[in-house]
Amino acid sequence: MRKVSIHDVGIGVLGAALLFVVLFWRLGAPTFWDPDEAHYAETSREMIATGDWWAPHFNEQPFFDKPVLFHQLQAAAMRTINDPELGARAVPALAALGLVVMTYWFAAVLISRDVAAVAALMVGASPGLFALSRYAILDTLFTLFTFGGAAILAVAALRDRPRLQWFGYVALALAVLVKGPIALILTALTMIVLIVASADLRRRLLALNWFS
Repeated sequence: MRKVSIHDVGIGVLGAALLFVVLFWRLGAPTFWDPDEAHYAETSREMIATGDWWAPHFNEQPFFDKPVLFHQLQAAAMRTINDPELGARAVPALAALGLVVMTYWFAAVLISRDVAAVAALMVGASPGLFALSRYAILDTLFTLFTFGGAAILAVAALRDRPRLQWFGYVALALAVLVKGPIALILTALTMIVLIVASADLRRRLLALNWFS
């Protein structure tokens, strides 16, 4: 079992400080400055106002442009946190943190903890993640579930841990509930490329219970 050194603790503290600044520092301070951000937040606000948590509305008209899961989570956060901007952005920020954690887990299982730490810090310091985690839209939640599902399926196949695959399917199902079947298309395209490229990967991936 690897011993935890002072160096490891220091890196962990610095990493936690970086993530806090990137994802959560003054998260609710700016007003809704973009039409998309205001659109999503207003839809979730109307969900709270109408009490209808299954049929989202925008400007009092039914709004079914996207599936309902993100608005349900965003509305729950807005109802819990007494700050409209902070509540609307809490779910994207927490999803971004989940994406960093999932990156660490994936790299640690397949490669090493040192590589995992570097990978997680690179994702956490990414300008794209910084922008989207502070933006009241669904992209970080969709990325978390899509990447998380694909990563779990990869570990299930490559590390002969078949029970994990069911968690991967659930994550992909949640991704579909966030943004639709594009999650399945992106994952399927990736898996098809891997199946065509390698006989070993083809054997491992096709051994999963995809149809079930």
